[in-house]
Amino acid sequence: MIDRNRTTPSRRVAGTIRPTAPRVAPRAAARAALGAALAAVLATAACTQVKETASEASARIDRWFGAESKVEPPSRGASVKDAERLHEDGLAARRRGDEELAFARLLEAAEAGHGPAAYEVGMAYKDGRGTALDLEAGARWIDTAAERGESRALLLLGAAYYGGIGVERDYQRAAAYLADAAVQGQPRAQFLLAESFSNGRGVTKNPIWAARWYGKASAQGHRDAQFAYGVVHAAGLGLPRNPVTGHAWLSLAAAQGHAKAKQVVAALAKKMTPRQIRKAESKAAGFRPGPNEVFADRPTVIYVQQSLNTLGFDAGPVDGIAGPRTHGAIREFESRAKLAGDGGVSPELLRGLLAEQNQPG
Repeated sequence: MIDRNRTTPSRRVAGTIRPTAPRVAPRAAARAALGAALAAVLATAACTQVKETASEASARIDRWFGAESKVEPPSRGASVKDAERLHEDGLAARRRGDEELAFARLLEAAEAGHGPAAYEVGMAYKDGRGTALDLEAGARWIDTAAERGESRALLLLGAAYYGGIGVERDYQRAAAYLADAAVQGQPRAQFLLAESFSNGRGVTKNPIWAARWYGKASAQGHRDAQFAYGVVHAAGLGLPRNPVTGHAWLSLAAAQGHAKAKQVVAALAKKMTPRQIRKAESKAAGFRPGPNEVFADRPTVIYVQQSLNTLGFDAGPVDGIAGPRTHGAIREFESRAKLAGDGGVSPELLRGLLAEQNQPG
């Protein structure tokens, strides 16, 4: 039988993420406050805009290069297959409207070490779905889900620390959570991580690296990221000035109801030729949002090209297309930095470029 009144996750579960740096869990009081803030986080996590404030802080960046999740399945207790089945059964029961059965199945899966189920249990406690409302228990399960690498939990905690919602604002801790969610493709986490690097909040300020994350979130249709990415291109913030690309991204943000985008598009259009405007409108019309499925996507290639050009290598136009000049510049950089590569865009290359950019002076 499942104890539905149990509010503390088992510490005997397996399947936790293996972080590259230790994560400090919130204290009991902070978890209680975080529980009260869960609903607010979801509504207000991405309300900031691009700013050019300068602030320096040390960065932990080793975890921020991968393209896939690092979550590992449970290895003790229920089998991986059993935990996944319980999770699916719980979601199916929820779709049928049987919230009590859904909670029971999800709790079983969470106790067996299933990360997504732990997140669902935490949110169920927050909303009182299938169980009594218990914000503190919800916060504990959300924290457990984050420890297991569940991207939605990582985003929620990162957004809470970034905005100081229910907890003391902590930009460094926020960046760590947001980075782990961002590499798993969470667009809101990608946007907030971009904001962190754009403004030097908890990390070393790096507008080129920020542009990569704005671009990744924009490609998934995130409205605020599209506005920020449009501003980056239109104003040349970290990237070469490109009014056509800027106009296109700003137009997409305006089409989604961004408050300032329409005004900025109109101002930008006054400085563009009719041909440039038509080209921008064509780019916007052809946009289709989609997940980040390829590591060397256009925002990543743009980051590589701009970084190499800034460092004195000839990577060619900063257009997100890795042609012969880009690959040649990569090989030159790899040779100088003593990196084992083949001229392609890889996590090792990005790590080397960021290390170079973080050199003092």
